[in-house]
Amino acid sequence: MTSSAFPFLWLYGPSGAGKSTVGWEIFRMLGAAGVNSAYVDTDQLGLCYPYRETDHFNHRLKAANLAAAWHGYRQAGAECLVVSGFVESADELRLYEAAVPDLDLTVCRLHASRDVLETRFLGRGHMTEMLADTLQDAENLDRAGLPGVRVVTDGLSPAQIARRLCGAEGPWPTMPGTREDASDV
Repeated sequence: MTSSAFPFLWLYGPSGAGKSTVGWEIFRMLGAAGVNSAYVDTDQLGLCYPYRETDHFNHRLKAANLAAAWHGYRQAGAECLVVSGFVESADELRLYEAAVPDLDLTVCRLHASRDVLETRFLGRGHMTEMLADTLQDAENLDRAGLPGVRVVTDGLSPAQIARRLCGAEGPWPTMPGTREDASDV
């Protein structure tokens, strides 16, 4: 990381893996520690339908909006960025990384077992047909070989996962106050 780069954590995985919940928990922990941070869920940055044929899942639109949001967050004093969002290729990740070049990217795949995904997904009241797409997304991510670390979320609370990622042994830079007693992790 260069001296001018800011920490950037990208959480990805299929629906139900815990991206948004864990991202929010990390953001909450950073705020409680006094770290001026920003959190973005890319789903919210791309709510413009229908998708254009030239922008699969609105990734270009989301990347442009992420760049604009980061600019505003920096103006407000943000020192790091936590992002949750689905990506399925290294090219998609590079698109976002290029949009915010002053950030030092750490990529983390949240992985939940098939049984956990089914429980979480159906517990939200989603249709069974949508579950099949989610399970297919998980299988595709297993084969995609995206860069970064992989964290299995089965049996862990969002706070435990957040501490694993941000703690002294985690892949993301330790932030003051984010290392709690991790004996339950």
